[in-house]
Amino acid sequence: MIDDFLFTDCSCPECDEARKKGMVIIGDEKYPVQGEAWRDYRCELMFRLSDDRILKPVRRINPKAKVIIKYPQWYEMFQDRGYDVKRETEIFDMIRVGTETRNYNDARWGGVVQYAAYSIMRWLGEIGGEKCGGGWFDPYGTTEETYVEQARQTILGGARESLLFCYGSLREGARATGPENVSALRRNMPELLEVAVNVRKRKPIGVNAYKPPNSHPGRESRVFDFVGMLGIPLVPCHEFPKKARAAFFSFHSLEDPGLTMNLEKLVAQGAPVIITDGLADMVRGKVKLDLQNVEILSVNGNPKSLLDMPEKEINHIRNKVLKPFGVEFEAPTWTGLYIYHDGSWVIENFRDEPVSVVLNGRRIRIEPRDWLYEWK
Repeated sequence: MIDDFLFTDCSCPECDEARKKGMVIIGDEKYPVQGEAWRDYRCELMFRLSDDRILKPVRRINPKAKVIIKYPQWYEMFQDRGYDVKRETEIFDMIRVGTETRNYNDARWGGVVQYAAYSIMRWLGEIGGEKCGGGWFDPYGTTEETYVEQARQTILGGARESLLFCYGSLREGARATGPENVSALRRNMPELLEVAVNVRKRKPIGVNAYKPPNSHPGRESRVFDFVGMLGIPLVPCHEFPKKARAAFFSFHSLEDPGLTMNLEKLVAQGAPVIITDGLADMVRGKVKLDLQNVEILSVNGNPKSLLDMPEKEINHIRNKVLKPFGVEFEAPTWTGLYIYHDGSWVIENFRDEPVSVVLNGRRIRIEPRDWLYEWK
């Protein structure tokens, strides 16, 4: 397995000259680059380097060897650092997904909400299919609560396995919370394994969240993660969801050259759709947005501001896109909802205080940093 430093952000004169010439050179081989941007050059470079200098030599020496690439959790920067997840996943034998979310307010590691682990696990899991072996998280910048939440979100994301990085850090007590995290994980392990079995048996349903590979976030970085923290059950996808019962679209969608045509068709079909204001500004006049089934989400170039949305406003938007699934949900921010094809559900409270939610008319109290679920 290759950890998440198989990338490049080099902009040295030699790389810049190669980029301008539109050519990647690996040994004696030359490969043309489609595009002039740094991301085009770096993605082609790392794809060719992986194939020519890692995979081919390994398979020549040991045809039975399996090489796994582990993608980091900073998915918004993949293309800028040479991670072409679609093409690299095709040539590597398996993939692993970084689901390290840590404490949101941690001075060094913070800024990533817990739902990000679920979001990236589902998105890369959809791209990788059976090649996706599982998730990977660590103890850095965590407490016992957030460490266990990493495990929960990885499992809810459909991971078949979870890799705990790494032994040295997990046994450190003076500079890290490794031992406490391990103890907390051990206490929760029976329940986590039980939930994992139930998740694997079921198909998640909800709002298709479209992020094309190599797409740029504009001013909406990690918006999927913050939308998930509003209790909107997302089903991440990397191809346009033409048959979506409900869908969410952000600035990322502009990577798709067929976006306006497909979005216009989906909206015309009557499917409830949430569109960020950043995307709306780009497609207004090309797609009808003044329809009952279209909701414009005010991100204002600051996705984390969604965490300050009033509960009444969230409930209105959420229940609009949940209607096709026969689900109604009332809850504040920092609440995750996960629904399945057979009527099963999971609700997780990421707050430090109890939360009272209403699911299909049933009031449910969830303790701080806890979750509840019901399997049908």
